[in-house]
Amino acid sequence: MLIGKWVTKEINNLYKNDSIQKSLFGLIPQPVRPPDFSNKVFQKQSIYKLTLDSIYIKYGYKQSKSIIDLNSSFEFLSMNVKSNDRITEQLWKIKILTDSTMIVDKIIIEKSCDNVGFNTKTIENIELIKKIS
Repeated sequence: MLIGKWVTKEINNLYKNDSIQKSLFGLIPQPVRPPDFSNKVFQKQSIYKLTLDSIYIKYGYKQSKSIIDLNSSFEFLSMNVKSNDRITEQLWKIKILTDSTMIVDKIIIEKSCDNVGFNTKTIENIELIKKIS
């Protein structure tokens, strides 16, 4: 059930709802495409692709990959993958997993705004939905 493409439900719903003004949520406008990325499509929301041994994340014009390790009880998924330019995801605690929904607590490392230090944070109850494509 874990293998496939996943997106954050809250952000997915935000982008699907055209009646919500996106600027109110502090969303950054799409950046100008770098010249060496002519064939790449801008990802408005991060897409997590899980395989048997790896996780791939597409965000903006970038992609990150990490080997994953799933413990024997299928409760913890460890990785070292960038999910945006400031955040590296280290661990997911899988709380609920069905064929279409996953709820996780994430342990992340976030660069400070001044790019001098790092903060470790836990973000709880992130709901991911399986993307059909």
